[in-house]
Amino acid sequence: MVSKQIFITNLSVRESALADSLAAVGRQCATQRLYNEKLSSTARIESIMREHRGLEYPAAGQIVVIREPGAATPTAESLEVLRDYQETIFSREKG
Repeated sequence: MVSKQIFITNLSVRESALADSLAAVGRQCATQRLYNEKLSSTARIESIMREHRGLEYPAAGQIVVIREPGAATPTAESLEVLRDYQETIFSREKG
């Protein structure tokens, strides 16, 4: 009978420790989510792009092609495809 009580007590202690660990992990997850949201905020990213990269939003009708270093130069044909796409998008927004 005593051994059953010891077993139950030990299980209860382990359950309590696991519950505490789970609560701590939950708090860490919440903190990490908040940190991720802060880092991925649109305002923060826009600010970094303006201040450190010198980028601004393109003017209406302007096509801006951003290339990776070493990437191929866009062809006249690919720019024409972009212009057609842009016209399609703007015509949908107006209509």
